[in-house]
Amino acid sequence: MPLRIQLECGCRIEFLDENMGKWCQCKCGNSTYVPYDIWYFFNSDLDLEDVFQVFSSRFPTEKDDFRHDGENAWEWFDGNTTEGDIGFNISRKHTVSRSDPENPVKMGLFLYEGSPAPSELGQWLANNFGKTVTSKSPGHLFDATYFPE
Repeated sequence: MPLRIQLECGCRIEFLDENMGKWCQCKCGNSTYVPYDIWYFFNSDLDLEDVFQVFSSRFPTEKDDFRHDGENAWEWFDGNTTEGDIGFNISRKHTVSRSDPENPVKMGLFLYEGSPAPSELGQWLANNFGKTVTSKSPGHLFDATYFPE
């Protein structure tokens, strides 16, 4: 079942790759910006808190902008940047070694209007973590691999 954005008028706009990063109109004529929905994956020996610090050094967050939590297997940071242009979920299993290649950092981002393009962000992650980063999107239109430069 496709994801849909519910509008105040009651209409819904499907979350499709061809709609992402664009203003879309519903059948009532109301417009909404459909953010990019991108997942980035990369390996890192850093604690997840340190990964979050690198992310928030470029995309500032305040304490009230996010939640840091964990459960039996996963640890995560979930929230929005202070400017509201990026929604994020940064997570990794904390029951498996950070250096295990099967335990990458998973960074799910909603990129709203005014945020960097998916490719710009993917390259920034590769450069700042010094690791190969892969990205995936629901319809695979924005799937890519980024290498540190």
